[in-house]
Amino acid sequence: SPSDDCPIHFVSWYVAAEYCNWLSKQEGIAEDQWVYLPNDQSQFADGMKIKKDAHSLAGYRLPTSAEWEYACRAGTRTSYAFGEPIALIDRYAYYVYNAQGRAHPPGGLLPNEFGLFNMHGNVWEWCEDVFRGDAYKYFKKQGIVKNPIYDGSGSDRVYRGGSWSYDAGDVRVANRDWVSPVFADFVLGFRLLMTAD
Repeated sequence: SPSDDCPIHFVSWYVAAEYCNWLSKQEGIAEDQWVYLPNDQSQFADGMKIKKDAHSLAGYRLPTSAEWEYACRAGTRTSYAFGEPIALIDRYAYYVYNAQGRAHPPGGLLPNEFGLFNMHGNVWEWCEDVFRGDAYKYFKKQGIVKNPIYDGSGSDRVYRGGSWSYDAGDVRVANRDWVSPVFADFVLGFRLLMTAD
């Protein structure tokens, strides 16, 4: 990050998952409540798994794409959480035209109605989900893939939100992209959540 108060980035999906368990441990959350299981070599890499009851556990985890979108929308139905007037984007999102070529600390712009900062722009955020677009459906029909959300097969993972180096269309609520879970980039970070009781 450009400074210690900026969002972390250049983190793979696997490292983000490992961090979730590490943070759960640091906060004294019982190990049976941790969400991610390392692979047979005790690594957070290809072959690791997400517990089937992950969404009922108390440990930290990455949001599903649907949870991320719900948090970003904050009760709205428009392209952006702040509504449709694109002129407002500079008040809510760090994107290519106002970010000065870098990530920024949270709190510098306005939050959405849920009080969450930088849901639009700043850094892309990993989601738990495996990408399930047309290509996935084709390969599943051919019997080439199983259900990688739990079997840790290394399938592409979704990320959301856009970043400081993208334009306004890429920071829309509904926008998403996907890439291999080993990928790390200077515009890709993560946001954690915990399941509420």
